Amino acid sequence: MAKTPPLVKFVDGSCHIVLGADFSHLYEHDLDDLRIVLLLAESVDPPKLIVDMSQVKFIGSAVIGMFVTASKTLAKRGGTVSLLNPNQLCQTAISLSKLNSLLPMLKRDEAGALIPL
Repeated sequence: MAKTPPLVKFVDGSCHIVLGADFSHLYEHDLDDLRIVLLLAESVDPPKLIVDMSQVKFIGSAVIGMFVTASKTLAKRGGTVSLLNPNQLCQTAISLSKLNSLLPMLKRDEAGALIPL
């Protein structure tokens, strides 16, 4: 069964990629479906991506690696990739990998502003 592609929207000067329920567990076999992240890293202007992980329960190392590649691509253009609302398991995987500086994690405060986790 085909997955529903990630929703891409532009909000407040950044490109948001919303990973829906079809992406609740991110494994290596999901990389093709997530290719939009790499394509946007090369072209989005301004070079700022926010990946909404509100519905993601697990992230595998291959997908973390793809996010790192996107982050490095955007950094060359003066931009960033941030992960919005990662759950505790995803936060731990990224922290244990020592990738917090390449993949900053965010949440929204009560007013809707993005703040670091």
